[in-house]
Amino acid sequence: MPVNGSPRDADCAIALSFARNSIPDNRLSHTRSLSDCFKGDNLGTIKHINNAYSEEFDPGQPNNDIALKSMFCVDKYGTPLLAQWEICMARYQQSGAQWMTDALANQKLFCLWPPNRPAYRSIEVLEDAYRITQEKGWKRPLLLAHDYHMPRVAMLAQHFWPEFIIGFPTITRTFDPKAVQMMTTSARRWYEYEIKSRGHHLLYGYCFGHFQKGRF
Repeated sequence: MPVNGSPRDADCAIALSFARNSIPDNRLSHTRSLSDCFKGDNLGTIKHINNAYSEEFDPGQPNNDIALKSMFCVDKYGTPLLAQWEICMARYQQSGAQWMTDALANQKLFCLWPPNRPAYRSIEVLEDAYRITQEKGWKRPLLLAHDYHMPRVAMLAQHFWPEFIIGFPTITRTFDPKAVQMMTTSARRWYEYEIKSRGHHLLYGYCFGHFQKGRF
């Protein structure tokens, strides 16, 4: 994706995850249930997920890379971050509880938790982020995503924000062979998945103009 601005031009940032090595998709509803049980205590939910397994939660290298770039935006520019939950898990592991506590208290971090079903689609992540940007009056989000994911993220983002920003020439191109989502384990599998996804988006009107047949 060509860069069309600088991170300093954004009034918020939206980080979408790419792969994960813990918690398969069929357990996402359990993750949502934990979030609901903690009643908005994002840090409490993150700590519980991180310690609920025999080994520490593993967000995978692509998400670690995206999380590092998101930290740069928050710490250098003070940009509020709306992050898919795997990115929040990576941020917690990278910077610790105190960073998370401060970011949440100062409304520099907003966690986007999955729905109560075995998928959290890119369009749903963006729609959840859109609700927050509407509440806060933010209009120019910086998009943070895997390089191979970014073209579709940008295509979907145009339905919500006319002034979204691509601020980095690259974020990460890493694939993770250990990922629980097979399409994120290699470039070949991702391209196979993308062909199907873009066909679906063309059929349902995600590609041009407004949504034609509903979003999901």
